[in-house]
Amino acid sequence: MKTSKPAKYFAYMVDDTKEEVWLVAKAPEFEPHAKAAEAYFGINRIELLNYRYTVYKVFRTYRKTLKAIDDTDLKAEIQDQIDSMLQPQYIFAGMNRYFNKALD
Repeated sequence: MKTSKPAKYFAYMVDDTKEEVWLVAKAPEFEPHAKAAEAYFGINRIELLNYRYTVYKVFRTYRKTLKAIDDTDLKAEIQDQIDSMLQPQYIFAGMNRYFNKALD
């Protein structure tokens, strides 16, 4: 059985005012996939929206800090944490990988 990668179908939308991160369709033709995932898995229930935002905010802070500092030891430590957050076992790793590209 061939499996597809969720990153093909889904993107993320941040609402800094409400402190939420929504899983959304990557393109209009994938809207049925997003609606089905929301209905079946509850991917955008409030506790996930808020929890995603908490992880996103930490990830975003690491990315911004990495660019702003000169201390090589601290920079290496921050890069290690970013790399850890991109690994499959990390919570919301797909979201982190999405924003890793988006924040470049």
